[in-house]
Amino acid sequence: MRWLAVSVALFLLVLPAGIRAVEEQNPFAPYPTPAGLEREIRELAAAHPDRVSLLEYGKSVEGRPLLCLHIGRPGRVGMPAAWIGGCIHGNEWIGSRLALAMARMLIADDGRDPDITAALDRLDFFVAPCLNPDAYERTFEHPELAGGIAGSGMTLSAEQGDAGWSVIRKNARGVDLNRNFPLPGKPLVPIDWAGSPDPKSVHYRGPRPLSEPETAALDSFFRDHPEIVAALSWHSTAAVMYPAHCPSHACMVRYGKMCRAFQQNQPHRRYPRMQSRVFDSYTGEMEDWLYAEYGVLATDVEIGTSGQNRKACDCDSLFWTFNPKNPDYWVENDAKAGIAALAAAERALSGRRIPPSER
Repeated sequence: MRWLAVSVALFLLVLPAGIRAVEEQNPFAPYPTPAGLEREIRELAAAHPDRVSLLEYGKSVEGRPLLCLHIGRPGRVGMPAAWIGGCIHGNEWIGSRLALAMARMLIADDGRDPDITAALDRLDFFVAPCLNPDAYERTFEHPELAGGIAGSGMTLSAEQGDAGWSVIRKNARGVDLNRNFPLPGKPLVPIDWAGSPDPKSVHYRGPRPLSEPETAALDSFFRDHPEIVAALSWHSTAAVMYPAHCPSHACMVRYGKMCRAFQQNQPHRRYPRMQSRVFDSYTGEMEDWLYAEYGVLATDVEIGTSGQNRKACDCDSLFWTFNPKNPDYWVENDAKAGIAALAAAERALSGRRIPPSER
C-alpha cells in the first residue's frame, strides 16, 4: 500500500498548482472559476467555525453540491433569520460576488459597524452564493456561448446571442429555475418573459412547478427553516428592485420599509422599486412564491446596468453585459444596502413570517 500513499501525497502536492493554473486561465477574471467559487465558500466557513456553518441543502441535476453558509453569533439558537441567494441564472456571476461580500461583511464588521452589529443582534443569515452551479460551470466551460472575452473582438449575432444566453442561463435540463416556482395566482400578462411552456425559450418554466432538484431543494429548505422571515435574491442587470406581487395594502407598506432601507444605504446609485398592486403579474419567480407560500418578505434585486457594463469593458460580450468588469463598485453600492433591507424587513415583521390571513 506504500505506493498508494505516495500517489495520494503527490496528488495533494500538485493539486493546488493545478487549481492555480486553471485560475490563471480564467477568461472571466476577476470572477472566480467554479472550483474557485466553491473553495471560497468552504474556506470562509472553515476560517470562522464559531460563527459560520456550512450546509449542503441538496444537489444539482449534475450532482454538484448546493451550498449555504449559516452565519450567526456563537452559541445562540432560535433566532429569526434572513436568506441571501445569488446566481440562480448561470450567467449572472455578479450575484455570487454580492452574496459572498455580504457574508464577509457580516463576519468581519460585527462589533465594528453599528448597522451590521444591529442586524446581527436580531438576525441570523443563510447565504447561498450559487443556486445554479451546473450553469455556472457551463458558462466557464463555454466562453463562446457567453459572447467571448472582453477585448478579443469576438461578437455574436442576435440569434447566436439568444441561443448562448439560453444555454448558460438555465439549469442542466434547460429550465429557467427562476420561472420554476409555483404561481400564487393567474398571470395577468401572458408573455414569454413571465415564463414559457416552450423548452426552446430562454424563460422555459419546466414541465411543472418545482420539477428541478435545485428548486425542490429550496422548497425543502424554506419549509425546514421557518425562522427565515426575509429574503433577497441577487440578479443582473437592470438596477431595480422587484419585490413580490402584493395583494394587499399591508404588503405594500411592509415592502416600502424594506426597499427604502435598501435605497438609503446605496452610496453610488439608488435603485427604484418596481411594484404595483394593479399592473404586477405572477411569473413563477422566487419572491412571489416565497411571499405567497411561506409569508417571507422577499425581493429580487437587479445589480447594475447593461449600458454601464458594456461601457466599462468596451465590448459587446454577453457575459460582460451581465457582469461588470469592476464588481467592487457594485459591491460597495449594494452589499450593505442588502443587509439593511433584510434588517428592515425583519423589524417590519416583528421577527415572524406573515400568516396567510395577513398576506
